[in-house]
Amino acid sequence: MLDFYTQRYPVAQKEHECEYCHRIIPKGKRYSYETGKFDGDMFVRKLCPECHAILNDYCNENSDEEFDWWEVSDWLSDTYCSDCQKRENCDCIPEQCDLIKGEFPSEIPPKLYEVIS
Repeated sequence: MLDFYTQRYPVAQKEHECEYCHRIIPKGKRYSYETGKFDGDMFVRKLCPECHAILNDYCNENSDEEFDWWEVSDWLSDTYCSDCQKRENCDCIPEQCDLIKGEFPSEIPPKLYEVIS
């Protein structure tokens, strides 16, 4: 159970590693920074824009805010890999596939971080 949760979209002041795809979030790039407490355990999650969008789509499609990264990877594979022409010779995991990640925004949408006055 999620006890509390906060999310913001800072601009990276240094390089970070995306929790999901493990790629580098470069300095100067806006990313998703999430903190919370789930089942009594604190967490901090940093996601690149593509993985942030992937997780949002997964949660929206499954009508659930609780997830497991393995389930997200299975969902990506089921959704995107079955029709891929490179599937037979692919050794890429879904969250690191440039073809899949290209389906998602590479920037955090301004509407998520701009303050409306």
